[in-house]
Amino acid sequence: MDPCCESNKKYEELLQKYQTAEAEKSKLARELRTLAKRYEVSKMNISTQANLNRGVLVEKQMQEMYLRLLLETCPDLIFAFNKYQEFIFGSKSIEDHFAIDDISLLHGRSLYNIIERYYPPVLNSDVVERLIKIITSSGAEKINEYIDIDTGDNKYRGSIVPFYQNGNDFLGVFLIMNDVTDIAKKEMAEQASHAKSNFLARMSHEIRTPLSAIMGMAELTLREDLPEAATGYISTIMQAGDSLLDIINDILDLSKVETGQLEISSEQYMMTSLINDVINIIKPRALDAKLRFIVEVDNTMPSAYKGDIVRIRQIILNLLSNAVKYTEQGFVSFLLNAERIDDSNVNLLITVSDSGRGIKKEDISKLFDEYSRFDIGMNKDAEGTGLGLTITKNLITSMGGDVDVDSEFGEGTSFTVTLPQEVVDNNEIAFVNDIESHNILLFEQREFLFDSITRTINSLGIKYKVVSSAAEFHDELSVGQYTIAFIAADLCENVEMRYGHIGTNSTIVFIAEFGEVTPAKNINVLTTPIFSIPFANILNGVSDNYTKSSAVKSSVEFVAPEAKILVVDDINTNLIIAQGLMQPYNAVIDVCLSGAEAIKAVAATKYDVVFMDHMMPEMDGVEATAKIREMGGSEPYLANMPIVALTANSVLGTKEMFMSNGFNDFLSKPIDKGMLNTILKKWISEDKQRVPEIEDTIISQSTEDDDAVNSISIEGIDVKKGVQLSGGTIGYFYETLASFHSDVAERLDLIRECVFTRDLSRYTTFVHAIRSASANIGANELSRLAHDLENAGVKKDWDYITHRTDNFLTALQQLSSNIQTALVSYDKGEDDDLSDSDRDNKIREGLGSLKSAIDIFDIVTVNNTVDELLKIARKEDEKKNIRDISQHILMFEYDKALNIIDSMFQKVDNN
Repeated sequence: MDPCCESNKKYEELLQKYQTAEAEKSKLARELRTLAKRYEVSKMNISTQANLNRGVLVEKQMQEMYLRLLLETCPDLIFAFNKYQEFIFGSKSIEDHFAIDDISLLHGRSLYNIIERYYPPVLNSDVVERLIKIITSSGAEKINEYIDIDTGDNKYRGSIVPFYQNGNDFLGVFLIMNDVTDIAKKEMAEQASHAKSNFLARMSHEIRTPLSAIMGMAELTLREDLPEAATGYISTIMQAGDSLLDIINDILDLSKVETGQLEISSEQYMMTSLINDVINIIKPRALDAKLRFIVEVDNTMPSAYKGDIVRIRQIILNLLSNAVKYTEQGFVSFLLNAERIDDSNVNLLITVSDSGRGIKKEDISKLFDEYSRFDIGMNKDAEGTGLGLTITKNLITSMGGDVDVDSEFGEGTSFTVTLPQEVVDNNEIAFVNDIESHNILLFEQREFLFDSITRTINSLGIKYKVVSSAAEFHDELSVGQYTIAFIAADLCENVEMRYGHIGTNSTIVFIAEFGEVTPAKNINVLTTPIFSIPFANILNGVSDNYTKSSAVKSSVEFVAPEAKILVVDDINTNLIIAQGLMQPYNAVIDVCLSGAEAIKAVAATKYDVVFMDHMMPEMDGVEATAKIREMGGSEPYLANMPIVALTANSVLGTKEMFMSNGFNDFLSKPIDKGMLNTILKKWISEDKQRVPEIEDTIISQSTEDDDAVNSISIEGIDVKKGVQLSGGTIGYFYETLASFHSDVAERLDLIRECVFTRDLSRYTTFVHAIRSASANIGANELSRLAHDLENAGVKKDWDYITHRTDNFLTALQQLSSNIQTALVSYDKGEDDDLSDSDRDNKIREGLGSLKSAIDIFDIVTVNNTVDELLKIARKEDEKKNIRDISQHILMFEYDKALNIIDSMFQKVDNN
């Protein structure tokens, strides 16, 4: 073989081997790289898994830590029992409840061992029975309802819950008990508060309702001409009623304070209104206690504010009432001024002082404690709950104010109240127009009155001169230029001065203590307490704050004869009282005994004000008002017609409840005359209000049909007034006339006999009786004649009596004759021709209607039926029975009325 070829062949073989080796090398390199990558991935996986394992371990450790913390800090009791009824773990709080040092002492112990050894109150027999029932049934008997346990000291609520492994393998049960003692106490407190509120609301209504009747009837009775002793008795009833009402209000107010329900409103008010209210309430009490009542008001203080006038008035009245109560002689004073904070705010400074018993230094700190009374022996005659000052302090604090007390035992006490108030009107509360034109003459020797007047004059900045005798006073008036001359009423020394005929252009004003009788007929009178407001009013020609002694003072500040008022109440007595209190306003007054009647009434008549009672059977005042408002869709007037809620319930929130249910205002029973006046003035349009004249008579609408009343004419009698004063129905009016006719027949000869025997005492008594009786039937002229003769009797003016009695008796006989004619005409009515049997049938029918009406408390039907029966009845015993029925119904003695009806039925049937 060619050596060259052989070499090439070897070269190619070697090259091929080399290439093969290189390829193998590359392959091995690739495999090596793949293995390296696999190794790295495996290495990473191993690391990740290790991390995961460590994370799981850490998480498990954290969970165990959280569970341990839960068991150590959880206030609830957590027990865990395995399926062998052994304690395996629990919350740390168990230690306190079981009185053991370490919960681990319970680990592994059986349920029965724990019960026998530690007597845990939460593991009572009922709980143990439930635990065993679930464990022995391997969780099949699941009991998930709540368990309530009361150990005496604590209350618990909890449940028993089985626990499993993998959802099916029963392991044991949890007993979890929550300590709900505080929650239970809170719930009990809320329930007690709610029950207390309900009780107070019920108590308020139950007490105020009869109290309203008592005080209302007493108020109406005081308006009559009564003997002095009777007036005193009725006044005592009024005072006792006021005291009882104060106690009720104290209890209710304290309850509001205790429950955090005391609300302070913020409304605009005039300071003069607040002052007048306080003075008018306190000065009669001061007079009764024979105390001087001193008032001093800074005339430069602002006139209008924004705040809670009701609560401020309550604060002042509480302090003044206390002062009067604990002061036997001397004075009680009320000082009021304002201390500027900025242009829009002031601190009202109210100071109430007295010369009374005072308070010991050690007792002052306890002065505002509930029910506190000091020196019981010394103050045993003082009435009250002992809550007044507690409530006063809370009211002051609630309004952001403060109160200071300064007292010297045995010498008197002074309370100073500071109350922040927002100013609405910066005009001075009292100022004098054209001050330079005034010059005052003053004659007053009573030191405390002289001090009050001169202090007031100086504060107003008016020129004045003081004289020391009546003669000097008279001389000064004759020569000096005085706009107004003030003189003590008891210092006038001649008749000419008393009647003002002293040849001067000065205005004469008598100064009199409240309750003092002044001798003049045409002289202006300024009564105590004397302070800047009434004094400035006199100088400005405003006479509302002083009276002419000859004037018959009106009981109201306005009359509204064109106004129409509706009063709704299911109790007839309340209607009588409300009517009586509203009579002086001369408005047309209609009444209804139910909400359903009220709805019909307002649909037929546009009323200026509706007074709606709250609690009425079948349809209460709230429901009736809602229905009236619904009628406003077709009659727009009814949507806004003023409706005032009448209720004996004055617990907090009542007014707001009414306001949110369509009412416009709220009037609490017993009805306060001042509040009634405020509400009527507020809701009766101004164009219907006018100042009352002296000759205005008090005539209100009769409950009878107007046409029927107007058809009756009796000479000498105002029939409309007589019907109203006799109870509101024609039947009662004629019964009153019959009684008057009978009384006249008895007294004519007696009066003549008294004149003949000059028995002044009996004469005055008989004439007084005729005066009162004639006024009650509307015989106004005869009543006036009797009044003049009565006054003559009081003055022992026999000359006047001798010359005027015959004319009076002639007028009395003529009136009696006119009444007799009217009675005969009334008796010969449409039923006069009835036979006895027909009359008995009508009486029987009427008695049946009367009985049915009483059963359903239909008072209107009762009144109408009584009238009809009185017309039919001819026998005196029948008439007496019918009148007794009516009287029993008026007094809510329905059983007695029904007994008389049954008796009358029996008599008619026997006929």
